[in-house]
Amino acid sequence: MTVDANRLKFLSIIEGQGRIDNRFSNPRRLDSNGGGGTFSLLFEAEDEQRANSKVALKFLYPFERDPYRRECFDRESEVLTKLTGQKDIIQLIAAKSEYIYSVGPLDIPFSYYAVENGGNGSWLTY
Repeated sequence: MTVDANRLKFLSIIEGQGRIDNRFSNPRRLDSNGGGGTFSLLFEAEDEQRANSKVALKFLYPFERDPYRRECFDRESEVLTKLTGQKDIIQLIAAKSEYIYSVGPLDIPFSYYAVENGGNGSWLTY
């Protein structure tokens, strides 16, 4: 998969943050293109509120324009919230939130949520 320049820029922005929302530290992309998702960026990070356990962070690509894809991202977090505590379901660690990255006068919103780290993260890609 060829990774476009904008996607690489956003992957680098997130990786360049030492912490996301004062909770998740050292975000690292799951692979060279950020997990291979078509409208999401996937990272592994340490959760400082859970004894530095590893989590997977799923970010919506900030300039995704397709309303259906944006709704899918929102719905995914909502479904995981409803399934909290269910056996054999990846558990939601932090519900959908927004991380704002400021570049001069421009604020870029990154919507994301955190789930248990499911190994190599392949279950998060689509």
